[in-house]
Amino acid sequence: MLFEMASNVNHYSYYHLLSGQDLPIKSQDYIHDFCDRLQGKQFVGFAPDTPKVYKEIEIKTRYYYLFQLHFRCKGIFTRYAVWSVQKINIALQKIIGIRRKYPFELKKGCNWVSVTDDFVRYLLTKKRQILQTFNHTFCSDEIFLQTVLWNSPYRNDIYDVNDEYGSCLRYIDWKRGKPYTFTMNDYAKLMGGELLVCQEIFFRPL
Repeated sequence: MLFEMASNVNHYSYYHLLSGQDLPIKSQDYIHDFCDRLQGKQFVGFAPDTPKVYKEIEIKTRYYYLFQLHFRCKGIFTRYAVWSVQKINIALQKIIGIRRKYPFELKKGCNWVSVTDDFVRYLLTKKRQILQTFNHTFCSDEIFLQTVLWNSPYRNDIYDVNDEYGSCLRYIDWKRGKPYTFTMNDYAKLMGGELLVCQEIFFRPL
């Protein structure tokens, strides 16, 4: 919906999907110049092709997840009840043999992306199919865009298919936290690379 709303306003060179915890770590001039030099590249991250990733995709897309609007409800008892019912729901689907199938290869990766106007408009032509295909899947914001891009004419425009976070130009550290919160001690490392955006950052005031 955000891509659709933005594209209805104008044609933009790039659409940057950001988290509320994202902070650009390069100047606007640097970011504009970087995108101009690599115009046409899709800055989208793809998780590596490993058994762990395949299993994660399998779990999130092969079964029907219900009550997702209640997963993060405030009441601890209600949240526990919803997750308990969900576990039973998935277990029953496995016993019955329910397993959703897809006519294309599924991919996943970081949901924060920077993509071109051409691809956004291509993505929007798939809107109805996306909503139908990924209805009642789990965390499909990490799957639908990568899947459409991978199975599209824009596949060869992916910036770096072998580096999930380098390809989307986001600095997100999952090794030291969930994710790790950067501090002033990380300043030199953050500013020394080519990545444009940092997530989870805390600068203590002087």
